[in-house]
Amino acid sequence: MMNTLVLLGVPLVPLLLAVALAVPAWRDTVWRCAPWAALPALVVALAGWPADTVSLPWLLVGTRLGLDETSRVFLVLTAGLWLAAGHYASAYHVKDPHRLRHLAAFLVTQAGNLLLVVAADAVTFYLGFLTMSLAAYGLIVHTSTDAARRAGAVYLVLVVLGEALILPALWLAVAGAESLAPADLRAAIQDSDLAIALLLAGLGVKAALIPLHVWLPLAHPEAPTPASAVLSGAMVKAGLLGWLTLLPAGDVTRPDVGIALIVLGLAGALGAALYGCVQSRPKAVLAYSTVSQMGLMIAVFGMAWYSPEAAVPALAALVVYAVHHGFAKGALFLGVGCVEGAGSPRARRAVLGVLFLPALALAGAPLTSGAIAKGAMKETLPSLPEGLYAGLEIALPLAAIGTTLLMARFLWLAARLQAQDAKPGLFAPWAALCAAVAVVGFVPVALSTDDILAAVAPSTWWAATWPVLAGLTLGAIAVLTRRRTPTWLPEGDVLWLLVAIGRTPVWRWPGQALRRAIDALDLTLDATRQWVAHWLTRMGDHGETALTRWPLLTATLLATLAAAWLLVRA
Repeated sequence: MMNTLVLLGVPLVPLLLAVALAVPAWRDTVWRCAPWAALPALVVALAGWPADTVSLPWLLVGTRLGLDETSRVFLVLTAGLWLAAGHYASAYHVKDPHRLRHLAAFLVTQAGNLLLVVAADAVTFYLGFLTMSLAAYGLIVHTSTDAARRAGAVYLVLVVLGEALILPALWLAVAGAESLAPADLRAAIQDSDLAIALLLAGLGVKAALIPLHVWLPLAHPEAPTPASAVLSGAMVKAGLLGWLTLLPAGDVTRPDVGIALIVLGLAGALGAALYGCVQSRPKAVLAYSTVSQMGLMIAVFGMAWYSPEAAVPALAALVVYAVHHGFAKGALFLGVGCVEGAGSPRARRAVLGVLFLPALALAGAPLTSGAIAKGAMKETLPSLPEGLYAGLEIALPLAAIGTTLLMARFLWLAARLQAQDAKPGLFAPWAALCAAVAVVGFVPVALSTDDILAAVAPSTWWAATWPVLAGLTLGAIAVLTRRRTPTWLPEGDVLWLLVAIGRTPVWRWPGQALRRAIDALDLTLDATRQWVAHWLTRMGDHGETALTRWPLLTATLLATLAAAWLLVRA
């Protein structure tokens, strides 16, 4: 009985607080209690209790709640982010006339997110996933601007599409499974190519799988800052957890699925990094960083499908990377509001200085959680065939360079944010997340202590440092040549072509649709040519002078290029 109450309390606490908002006399009390709504979930996750799955035959079609090793780690991440974001939101929205409306959406979304983590059957997982997905719409459109409504509309369309794909996949799994338990569902799904494809795509909407990622760069800049933190840090991991829970990765070998996920993951990792570097809003840069980092995780998930020898290290690396990214990205998003509400130039500089910690961690600098996560990822590579191993050895450092460029771009834009009214209540939860970023990688959960020490050993420092140096060097060159950010790359990327095609009446397909798509692509290529020509011209005019004035930059650039050449030759 006690185990049942404990696990039920994880999603019920925020849900009951949301219901209590309907009583006007209770609203002030709910407002004070709401920041602590995720605390019971965090306590359950950290305490390691209860260890047994509980059954509730009277609820739905027989609800089962429980935590295994993977879901417990995800519960630490999810509850920790919602706890920090809840305290942050109480200060961020203190003068917001619509704060209660936001709080209701915030609590219901939180309840759904926590429910899907503790769910031990397919129906309960789907209920939590659906609740979280639909309630998050209220967070995205909270400001009621045209851009927010547009972002919310795109998000809602993709959510409905995702649910329409997940449901038939679950029907197929349940039809061939002995029970609704995840282990039985995985056994049933492994023989169904259709169910695997539907779950990869349906859950991929949340996991930022290319090209289903387009809602992220539209929604994150428009949502309030604490909502952006949980959208990027916790909610996108729900799709990843769904894959780990329902799909038989590691149980079966499917090189075709593995290659598809690796290709799509690396396309997201590298493409989003490049596209994010030319965004003009810091939260849009962070959104593309999320797409890029999730791309790396998707590629690692593909490794588990490709080779049985790679499955165990790949899935362990995936869990470590997800936790590291969740806390780091939450700290970066909350840092945006802290820069705006710093109150004084000195406090503003201090916030920007501390923001370097999660930024360096995300780039994978030595002795950070990012270095440990990427070290775990690289341990998977020797289990792969030689050709794939060689390709990934080149792609992963390129992704690290792209992440460094994104973080440099983000910090550059954050330093130029306009100051707003001082909000001292923002800093404590943000500092707590920054502290979590500093220590989370060193906690032996999915990795052993020996693996962690090996990932931060001095012998690994250069391999983790040179991509960061290369990214910083490229960023410095862009600044020194005074290259302006292109204004022709709006948030949403491939949505351009979809909109162009969608504006064509059905009866005029395929002629006009193809023509519109070609026109849009031609405009993009023309703008790209103009930008490259402009960049080369500025390099010719200013590059030699800039490098002459900056001998240290020149030496760093040459050393980095030489090291990269030696690594490739080796």
